[in-house]
Amino acid sequence: MTQRHYINGRLVRPPYNYEELSLEVNYDNDNIERNVNVTSFEWVEENYDILRAAFNAGTTGGNGVFEGIPHRIEIEENGTSLELFDGYIDLTTAEWDRDRVTTESVPRARIDWLNDVADSFTFEYLRSIRVITDSDYIYVPYVISSIPNYIDTFVVTLTITYVTQELTAIVSELTKDGAVSVTGIDSAAGVLGLIFKILYLVTLLIVIVELILDLINLIIQPIKYKPAMRLNKLIEKGCQFLGMQYQSLLLQSKPFNKLVVIPESFSNPFDPSDSRIKGFILPDRREQNGYFIGTFGELLREVKTLFNARIRVEANTLNILPANKIPSSASFTLPPYDNPRFRTNASEMISNYLVSFSYDVVEKHTIDNWEGNNVQVILQPNNITDKQLQLTKGAKTVQTKFARATEKTKLTVPEQVADVLLNVLGVAIGVLVKVANTLIKGINAVVKTINAIKKALAVIGIKIKADIPEVKPLADPGLANLIDGRIGLLVLEQDMITVPKLVMLDVNIVAAKTKIASENRTDMTAEAIYDRFHKSASFAPSAESAQRYEYQYENVEMNLTDVQNVMREGFVKLSTGEVCEVMTFEYNPSSRLAIFVIRQRKLFANSLSEVKLIPSGR
Repeated sequence: MTQRHYINGRLVRPPYNYEELSLEVNYDNDNIERNVNVTSFEWVEENYDILRAAFNAGTTGGNGVFEGIPHRIEIEENGTSLELFDGYIDLTTAEWDRDRVTTESVPRARIDWLNDVADSFTFEYLRSIRVITDSDYIYVPYVISSIPNYIDTFVVTLTITYVTQELTAIVSELTKDGAVSVTGIDSAAGVLGLIFKILYLVTLLIVIVELILDLINLIIQPIKYKPAMRLNKLIEKGCQFLGMQYQSLLLQSKPFNKLVVIPESFSNPFDPSDSRIKGFILPDRREQNGYFIGTFGELLREVKTLFNARIRVEANTLNILPANKIPSSASFTLPPYDNPRFRTNASEMISNYLVSFSYDVVEKHTIDNWEGNNVQVILQPNNITDKQLQLTKGAKTVQTKFARATEKTKLTVPEQVADVLLNVLGVAIGVLVKVANTLIKGINAVVKTINAIKKALAVIGIKIKADIPEVKPLADPGLANLIDGRIGLLVLEQDMITVPKLVMLDVNIVAAKTKIASENRTDMTAEAIYDRFHKSASFAPSAESAQRYEYQYENVEMNLTDVQNVMREGFVKLSTGEVCEVMTFEYNPSSRLAIFVIRQRKLFANSLSEVKLIPSGR
C-alpha cells in the first residue's frame, strides 16, 4: 500500500517517520473524526528547505509562522485511493534543528478548528465589513400591550366619553349651519359669521380627530418594527466569512426554515415622525440592526444545544444534523465471529431531563405566557422496592439563551373599547367630513365672490384690507381601520428587549403583513422541542429508545474500498443482516486489519416509565 505526501499541492518525499501511520475513525455526536495516529512529522532534506523558506518569509513581507502550509496524505491500493489526511503544517509549534524540523500537522476545517475560529468574530463585525447587508434583514411588526392595562382602559373610556359629547355638539351645529346655507344669507355679516362658525366647527372636528389619533399612538400605540434575521441566513453568513458552504436538512426544511432571530434591543430612540413615541413606526435600515449579538460560535452552540444537533464539517461544508442517527443500509458485513462479550450504555442514562427557554424580565409576556417555556421528563423504574438500591441517575438541563415570542391572539380591553369607538365614530366622522366639505365648498364659492368684488373695488380705488382665505377641504382619517391588522403580530410589553427571541414567522414582502407562523404555537414549545429532538436520548422502552448493546470486533480484514464505505456510511451489518452503528474503528494499512466498536439497538430494560411535567407558572 503506497503512501503519498503533498506539501502546498506538490508531491514530496514522505517524512522520516511515515511508517508509523495508521487510520483512526471516531463517530462522535459532532463529526466523523478521521485521524492519523501520528501528527508529529520529521522533515529532512528538500522538505526541510520548503518549510524553512516559509518560516523566513515572515521577515520579508510574508505571514511566516502565522499561516499554515497545506499538507495532504493519500494511500493507494490496487488503483483505489483514500485521502488519509487533509490539513496544514503548523509552524508555530515547530522545533528546528540544523537540517531537520519536527512539526505538527493539523486537520483542515474540522470541528476543532471551527470551534476555535468561530469565536474569533462577531456578527456585528460581519455587518461592519458588509458581509451582512441591508437586504439580509427582516422587519418584524409588533404591538405594545401592557400587563396589566387597567389605567389604559380608564383613559380610553374617559376619552371616548368626551369625544362622544363633542361629536354630538358638532353634528347639531353643522345641521343648523346646513339649514342656514340652504335658505341663503342676505348680509356680509351673516356670511362672515357663518364662515367663522364653520371654521370653528371644522377646527374642533380636526382637534377631535387628532385626539383620537393621539389615543391610538400614545395609549394603545401604533404598529412598530423590530429588525431581525433568519436563523439560516445568520449561519450562512458566518460560513461565507469562513469560505465555507452551509447546509442543514434539519433547519432548511419546514417548519424550521421559518425560524427568525430577533436580537436584543436596548436603546429605542423616539420615532423621527413623532417625538412622543419611542421605537420605529417605519423600518429604518440606517438606524436598526437585526444581526445576532454575539459570535458565530455562540450561535452554533445555541443551535446545537436547543435542537440536540451535531455539526459536521466535510468537504468545506458545514452541515447541521440531528444527533440521532437513523440506521441506514450498510455495505460492509462483519464476519460471523462468536462474540459473547458485550457491555451496555446504561451509564449514559438520563433520568431527569429538562428543556428550558429563557425569559425576559423587562418583557412580561415571556413570563405571563409561561406554559411552554419548560418541560421536565422524569424516567423511573416501575418496581423498585428499596429506593437505596435504585440506580437510575443522571440529569441534563438544556437551557437556551433564546426566549419564545408571544403572538397577539386577541385585542386587549383598551383596544376593544377603541375598536368599537373607531368603528362607530369612523363612519360618523366620515359623514361629518363629507357634510363639512359640502359646506366648505359653498363657503369657498362665497369667498371667491367676495374676493372678486374686492378686486373690482380696488380698480376704482376702494381698497379693503381684510383677506378671507378659502377653507381647505378635510380628508377622511380612516379611523375605522386603525386597530385592524394587529392579530397575529408579535406582542411586547415595551420597546426594550433584553433577551433575544427565536420565532417562526410567515415573512411577507410587505413588512406590515409579516405575522407569527401558526407552527410557532405547536413547534416552538419546550415540550415540542423535547419530543422532536431530545426524546431519542431517552431510555424509555420504545422502538426509538436510546438503549444500546456495545460490542468490539478485532482483527477484521478489510481492503481500502471497505474502509471507504464504512467511513462514508457509519454503519455495518452483522452476519444476521441487522444494521449497527459504528462508534469507532481503527485500520492499519500495513496489516489490513481493523478493530471495530459498534452499537446494536436492543432493549436491556423495559420496566421504565416516563413522566412529563409541564409547569404552568401558577
